[in-house]
Amino acid sequence: MKRTTLLLLILFTFTLYSQSYRELNNRVQNYFSQGQFGIAMVFAEQAAEQAKKEFGESDTNYAKALNNLAMIYQRRLRFLDAERTFLKTLKIKEKASGAMNYSFTTTLVNLGDLHKSRKNYVKALEYYMLAENIDKQIMGTENEVYAADLANIGRMSFYIDDIPNAINYIANSIKIREKVRGKDDAIYAINQISLADVFAKTGDFKRADSLYKSGLKILTYKVGTPHPAFLGGLRQLAMLYKDAGNLTIADSLIFNGLSIAEPRYTKKSQVFLDFLSDYATIKMMQGDLVKAEEYGIEVYQGLKELYDGINPALNRATLHLAKVFFRQGRMDEAGVMLAEFFGRCLDIRQFLYPGLPVPDIQEVEKEAQEAFGLYNSIYMTRMGSNDEVRHLAFNNYLILSSLHPGKFWFAKTKLDGAYLTEGESDYVFWLRHAEYYAGLRLLSKKDLVAWNESLDTIYNAVSSTAPLLAKDTLFSSTYYKLNFEWEEYRKSLTADEATVVILRGEVNTGEYPGEIAYAALVLKGGENDDPELIMLKNGNDLEEKVFKEYMKSDKTTRGSKYFESLFGEIDAAVAGKKKLHFKRSGIYKDFELELLFDPAKGKTLGQLYQIFSE
Repeated sequence: MKRTTLLLLILFTFTLYSQSYRELNNRVQNYFSQGQFGIAMVFAEQAAEQAKKEFGESDTNYAKALNNLAMIYQRRLRFLDAERTFLKTLKIKEKASGAMNYSFTTTLVNLGDLHKSRKNYVKALEYYMLAENIDKQIMGTENEVYAADLANIGRMSFYIDDIPNAINYIANSIKIREKVRGKDDAIYAINQISLADVFAKTGDFKRADSLYKSGLKILTYKVGTPHPAFLGGLRQLAMLYKDAGNLTIADSLIFNGLSIAEPRYTKKSQVFLDFLSDYATIKMMQGDLVKAEEYGIEVYQGLKELYDGINPALNRATLHLAKVFFRQGRMDEAGVMLAEFFGRCLDIRQFLYPGLPVPDIQEVEKEAQEAFGLYNSIYMTRMGSNDEVRHLAFNNYLILSSLHPGKFWFAKTKLDGAYLTEGESDYVFWLRHAEYYAGLRLLSKKDLVAWNESLDTIYNAVSSTAPLLAKDTLFSSTYYKLNFEWEEYRKSLTADEATVVILRGEVNTGEYPGEIAYAALVLKGGENDDPELIMLKNGNDLEEKVFKEYMKSDKTTRGSKYFESLFGEIDAAVAGKKKLHFKRSGIYKDFELELLFDPAKGKTLGQLYQIFSE
């Protein structure tokens, strides 16, 4: 922020503090309607304080002022502040007028919308269901408010894979809206597309196809084809055909989307690049690697211009190019893309995780798993003799391990439970700024300039507070100390520990076309050796024969029968250790390692070692 701008805001603050709540609220509404949320927030904070002075803390006018402030906080990506302010609003409204009124349910829906935007679908569902229960009692079941409640519940049920409830609630919402507004209605069409999404997830192609097309037909003349609702439905319809294996129609639908998006949003927009990314993926599936590369590079370069360097969307484009280069046999270029991918993962984990919703973290980790497998595929045959390659493989594993959403979110939940209160604390200060900083890094470069915020200032607030909090072991282990170098990680292992990383790759060379390969990287605590690479038995044989036989065999005998096939070659490398940390991939995810029986020692692995498995 420029110094002159800051001075102007300070002068505004002193000048406006003497104004009435009504005058301040008018300014809030004016700037909010213009989309100037930064200035609106300044006046909204002052309006809330003035309402508190004029009407008292239990008055509904104060609640209204807080509600406006919370909505602006949400628009400004200050999600923690928004939630705490909405909850305060809710308490005042309940105390002043009770819970059985539309004003109270409006705030419930606002809280649901807030959690939906954060992709916390379980929490959003709770608030939507509370609102639905009250609206049903005070308004009945034949109105648009109740229909919207049902649609909200159905959509959240879809996101949490509760398919029966998703179908029931969305279908009932559609019936009510048809009765109230008729079929010739944009919201009716959007609800049809939501129901189509549910049937697409269940594999019911016919019903999904029919609902998508019906909804899109209505949206075509009600809101126009450039509208985000239409384009979103068109992409979903294309994905329906892609997943069904009909790439020709999927190709045509995505091409139509590009034709609509380019003149309306331009080639530099996220909308256009989303469609182009889908198009590149379809071209790769069709085997047209030239077009897959051409469009993939355009997406990659477009996203670099549009976003900050650590945006997960840019990593997705990077991974696409790595896949294309791998398929073309251009291994060195694929390796460069993967090095960039994992380097970006480090920053995503450090700078973005505190502000990313769980589903987005899951997507980051899922793509990293895919990138790890691709790295293994490229370098599997060179690992035995190339120290650098083995080091990178183990470092990539450490990055991948740190990206695990379950471990991260469990630790964050413990931290929130210990330190997140209505009052202020170092942790509240840190989390507020960490989430905001992450959100700003996800904005487009153009939006960030218009946001009129200094990333350096916010980051400095985060980084200056982190060392204070790092004195707490829970915070330190969750956020602060992350090891991504194998030498540093080895120091954390005691002399009786070893880490075993199972690698799976597809060896794509002229000598071994299409062969699946498995290997294990073993790093031992208390020793100074490099990670040891152990090539396992033929991967095709492991997957096509051993795994199938294992799954069919009796659980009481499979432990001893398959010990040699699955662990025999690793056994000698971990001799003398008591604790084993396993990173499993491929078919090893489905084996019960603890039950494998070592006939020479007369014990299972679970009896011989403490096993910690991911």
